[in-house]
Amino acid sequence: MTSVATRVLLFLVLLFSLTARSAAQTASPVEAKGTGSISGRVTLGDKPVPGIVIAVLKGDNNSAPDLLARATTDGDGQYRLTGLAAGHMRVTAAAAAYVVTSESSRSWEPGKVITLGDGEAIEGLDFSLARGGVMTGRITGPGGRPLIAERVELNRVNEQGQRQPYYSPNYYYIYQTDDRGVYRLYGLPEGRYLVSAGLDESRPQTALGAGGRIYKRTFHPDTTDEAQATIIEVTPGKEVTGVDIRLGKSVQTYSASGRVIDAESGRPVPGISVGYGTVENKRFSTMMSGLLPNAQGEFKVEGLLPGSYAVYSQQIMNPAAPENAANDYYSDPAPFEIAGDNVTGLEIRLQHGSSISGVAVIEGTNDPAVLAKLTQLKIQASMQRRNAGQNDAAGGASGLEAPGSFSSPLAANGSFRFSGLRPGTARLYLNPWQAPKGFSIMRIERDGQVPQSLEIGPGEQISGVRVVIAYGDSVIRGQVKIEGEAPPGTLRMTVYPRRVEASTSGLVPGIQPVEVDARGRFMIEGLVAGTYALQLQAYLVQGTGMTQLRIPPVIKQITVGGGTTDVVMTLNLTEKEKKQ
Repeated sequence: MTSVATRVLLFLVLLFSLTARSAAQTASPVEAKGTGSISGRVTLGDKPVPGIVIAVLKGDNNSAPDLLARATTDGDGQYRLTGLAAGHMRVTAAAAAYVVTSESSRSWEPGKVITLGDGEAIEGLDFSLARGGVMTGRITGPGGRPLIAERVELNRVNEQGQRQPYYSPNYYYIYQTDDRGVYRLYGLPEGRYLVSAGLDESRPQTALGAGGRIYKRTFHPDTTDEAQATIIEVTPGKEVTGVDIRLGKSVQTYSASGRVIDAESGRPVPGISVGYGTVENKRFSTMMSGLLPNAQGEFKVEGLLPGSYAVYSQQIMNPAAPENAANDYYSDPAPFEIAGDNVTGLEIRLQHGSSISGVAVIEGTNDPAVLAKLTQLKIQASMQRRNAGQNDAAGGASGLEAPGSFSSPLAANGSFRFSGLRPGTARLYLNPWQAPKGFSIMRIERDGQVPQSLEIGPGEQISGVRVVIAYGDSVIRGQVKIEGEAPPGTLRMTVYPRRVEASTSGLVPGIQPVEVDARGRFMIEGLVAGTYALQLQAYLVQGTGMTQLRIPPVIKQITVGGGTTDVVMTLNLTEKEKKQ
């Protein structure tokens, strides 16, 4: 699953849980940390809406969104959130049956982005809700039999006739049928939709989670041709019924089976997880994980459509036994083709891998609270084989390379270990989507040298690596000034921070691109002292689409060394578009 998809899922789960608990929430911060406050009113038309949960979510972390505060609107639709520390955040209304307008470049995260100053009181942050539309229907199989837990796919059709998946704030469960074969989609924004069920045969894939018979993708009411599908018009507060889908033609799927064996002895190796995925142009286009062979090393992948695939060994790190011997192996991918029949006799041939071990230390601070976060960090190792793309021993005859990203938690003493590595080049870094805010790798030390990467040979056991981590609490507080008028539509802006020091990868761990709020403000927190390049990008939202404005990029370099540094960036909308 991609980082974006993960973010979408986590955000929707949080909103769903807030909505479910709304009756029990009456006010106030989850954990008061500051003196700032936000207040406003929620209305539907000109009428107040009581009982709506207003949530403040941390807006600078691409892992699970943090709930900073919540409150519930009173009888007059008023809410007030207190105890807020300065920072960048998102305020949203958890209202399952209503549509909450998104004021950001992330349409799946409805609400308003806000950069709150220290002790600032923001008033009048109002939400105007719209009644969501409802769509119901029934999915049946041959003979009119209702299909239970059948997944429904919903795509929104924009003004240009292009379709795009719709992510509902009401979460996953509304997208599948009940025990009567009935589904009910609610809280839908006004618009035009395509509704379908079944498996898309147009590309290689696996029918994950599909039990029993698998059906060809069919659009409402009973066509497998998307061009002939009936478009459903959804209007606010109205229910469209009878959006039924009749699935008839089943999909022929196939299986692939084989064994996981030691390349030298030919014996099965227990405890190895099998990964698999579709292959395009000698690269994995999709990847799945977690298939466990039996005690004889036998595995079987089912639900495959015709196309190109590969299987490979995959490390599954057990925190209770991080040095499990099963993790000392790696394999080249075993490619195969599905072309009208099952595939048997595949072999995932395990080879003893190399290893990297060492210790991570935090420098530049003696703060016990900071040092205590060492065990919350994870070191990542990204592997690339030598002469990537060539037909070498490390890459296998197919030229296809298995995923080469490994993760190691840090022990209390900072020690870490990667094993089962293929020969090649290893780059160590903190996972930018999981690292607590403020931490950054400054350098890697080995044998008195400071290499940018680690070269590792077949069976080589590298030890004594020292990863030096710095902690920063610097803040960049920004203001965007706009010159000229934007084209018709709604302007959205995002600031991307990048380290410019040659010794770093440029990624700022724990910090994602920051959105600019409606007042032109942004804030980037948890920065290690150094020089950063800030790039401002502007987008224009028109209807259901969003496009980046084709104007020269706005880039500003700034040096921070502790405390808060102010910066002003100017977006000139009158400059000529760049030639594409």
